[in-house]
Amino acid sequence: MNNKYSIVITLLFFTTIYSQSPAWFWSNPMPQGNALNSVSFVNQNKGYIVGNYGTLLRTTNGGSNWEYLQPYQPKNLNSIFFVNSNVGYAVGDSGLIVKTTNGGDSWISQNSGVDTTLTDVFFLNENFGFAVGYWGLVLKTTNGGLSWISQSFYYNNNKVLMLDSSNGFIPHDFGLLKTTNGGSSWFSATLNPNITLKDVKFINNQIGIVVGGYATVGHILRTTDGGNTWSNIINNNQWGFTGLFFRDSNTGFATGYSGTLLKTTDAGISWTNISFNTYNNLYKGVFFDSNNGIIVGEGGLIYKTTDGGNNWNKVTTGTDKFLYSSSFLNNSFGMVGGDGGVVLKTTNGGVSWSEKNVILPSNPAITDIHIFDNNNAYAVGSFGFHHRTTDGGETWNSNSGLSANDLLRLIFMNDSIGFAVGYWGTVIKTTNSGINWIFANAGISNSILLFDADFLDANNGFICGSNGTILKTTDGGSSWSSLNSGTAEWLRGIDFWDTNLGLAVGDNRLILRTTNGGVSWDSISGYEWSYSYYSVKFVTPQYAVIVGDEGKILISSNGGISWQEQNSNTNNLLFRVTVVDTVTYYVVGEKGTVLKTINAGIPVELKSFSASVNENSVLLEWLTETELNNSGFVIERRKVDNFKFPAKEEEWKSIAFIKGNGTTTEQNYYSYKDENLPTGNFQYRLKQIDFDGSFEYSNKVQVEIFLPEKFSLEQNYPNPFNPVTKISWQSPVGSRQTLKIYDVLGNEVKTLVDEFRDAGRYEIQFDASQLSSGIYFYKLQSGPFSEIRKMILMK
Repeated sequence: MNNKYSIVITLLFFTTIYSQSPAWFWSNPMPQGNALNSVSFVNQNKGYIVGNYGTLLRTTNGGSNWEYLQPYQPKNLNSIFFVNSNVGYAVGDSGLIVKTTNGGDSWISQNSGVDTTLTDVFFLNENFGFAVGYWGLVLKTTNGGLSWISQSFYYNNNKVLMLDSSNGFIPHDFGLLKTTNGGSSWFSATLNPNITLKDVKFINNQIGIVVGGYATVGHILRTTDGGNTWSNIINNNQWGFTGLFFRDSNTGFATGYSGTLLKTTDAGISWTNISFNTYNNLYKGVFFDSNNGIIVGEGGLIYKTTDGGNNWNKVTTGTDKFLYSSSFLNNSFGMVGGDGGVVLKTTNGGVSWSEKNVILPSNPAITDIHIFDNNNAYAVGSFGFHHRTTDGGETWNSNSGLSANDLLRLIFMNDSIGFAVGYWGTVIKTTNSGINWIFANAGISNSILLFDADFLDANNGFICGSNGTILKTTDGGSSWSSLNSGTAEWLRGIDFWDTNLGLAVGDNRLILRTTNGGVSWDSISGYEWSYSYYSVKFVTPQYAVIVGDEGKILISSNGGISWQEQNSNTNNLLFRVTVVDTVTYYVVGEKGTVLKTINAGIPVELKSFSASVNENSVLLEWLTETELNNSGFVIERRKVDNFKFPAKEEEWKSIAFIKGNGTTTEQNYYSYKDENLPTGNFQYRLKQIDFDGSFEYSNKVQVEIFLPEKFSLEQNYPNPFNPVTKISWQSPVGSRQTLKIYDVLGNEVKTLVDEFRDAGRYEIQFDASQLSSGIYFYKLQSGPFSEIRKMILMK
């Protein structure tokens, strides 16, 4: 076919098809648990919050409820600012700047020209604005973010505020910058001493307040001369300050570390403490009218006031305490334990949780729980405490146990026999469901901390701990042997599939694997100081899961030989993974984090889906990152008439089925060519179908098949042929068209087409099985256009 006049168009879309749901979703707290860094309102009803790991929340009822939007991308969003009801900006890590022009309904990335973390953004109007960040970075735009001018100073910048087109301030890690020429240049304001400052507000052109400090030292300064001089109002507060916001010219609030909230009613001259029932950091706040305001902070915290700040009510639901463990009897009934005696209970698979806390004066942490049945469960925790419930977790009875050493892991092999391990080499055993315990001397130094244990049965078990410790028993804990792990790193998680295949994980990203029961260990990865792994669990001999710092979730589909990182939707520390069945897992961690997957953490995830046009053919190509129970893809197509208003759309039609690859964590490439399309606009989508019949649609891609630019009759293909060949042609106008076959004597052998046809490209199949071998001619007549070509039938 002649490609001289072909038109190629490629559309690329990034999307995710989930088999039944996202890979990992929030179960506690709700709506999510990532740190929230900034809040801004479009009007009295509509507002947005941004936070870590690309978190974007939206309210349409004045902050009473918040919708968790799927992360824009896994980069921390640190600040959001709306210029007016339509135009807004958000900035974040790696130089990320996004802009909305429709009130936050959609966001478009801007080119900041930098890859430095951006901490704040402020616009005086739709065109004139600033973004600031680490390493003294100051970005300025005068065209609504189409381009940015960069300046650099010495210290991390934390906030930017412009009072007018000339005067502005930037609090940073060693003081305060000021401009009097619209940001063309900046100079240091006079402070005594220079301190870390986090936020700045001006009540008018003369009176302003700055707040800052470190985690345990807070400062508030005030100016009455437009920022030329500053006086200390609060120096060396118990906790540092992170944010500042005002309801009116007199009443304002300062947020800070460890739940700190101070209030002023005299424009910052004096401040009083407001008690908050949280030790998590409060970062920023805003009033969107004289009564209603929002405060956001660590662990997904959202507080709202409806009385001008006299009272603040928690909007977020669920605990924000550190959670150490979870135990599930089945897909519905489970418990989670955490700091301060917290026990969460669910009877609906994590849709909702109720707190059934252990009440003791020491508020011991609940570090591990084992559920025997709907009524009976056992827990261990800090200070060596043991806890038992016989009413499904509603109430708990506690005793101090054999020692005051913290117990970190509890394993029951059956209803009677169990082990608990913990600090200072503690290993204890019960043979009567925890009624009595005895020491199971592991023969190790009492300086060793034991973090995790796994028992295959009543006899065979393993324990891991500090300094590379791995212990093994084959006689139910009567004796223990120390295995050579080959490392001195702290090993925090261990799991065995059988007596041979095992995994251990620990600090510095260490993963160890054994296939001979721990006689020898292979290091799969490690020695990256930035984070640790805390828990590992086999699901099958091939499939395993690891969780750790910074929201890390890794999966292996080859028995732990190689690992692939998953999108956890958080960078909170993840401490323990619990496997309920082959596809349902829970992960718990800091700030009340409970994540859940119901598809083994593997969605059918499309990395790309593209459509390219070549004349009257469309090539569809897509690439999957992962697949779970993927039977395959139905390709659907419909024609769209964009010249009608509203656009006329045909019903979707299934045109092909492409077989999937079941369950895999490897990339897979798929393609399909849709040929001989008429002129017009077409949309395509993929219908991904699981083996159980459930399905999900991809995003749509749209292409246009253009009108031909001239008449042409293509050479038949194949040629010579036997006995079938294809004949293609195109016409730029609609006309009566005939396509006829002739022999070498000029006799008409067959008429293939004789009808009116619209402008477009066409192809027809010619079957010459009734003709003898020889040379034939085919002739196209379309209005004034006529062309003849030769073909050879060779039998």
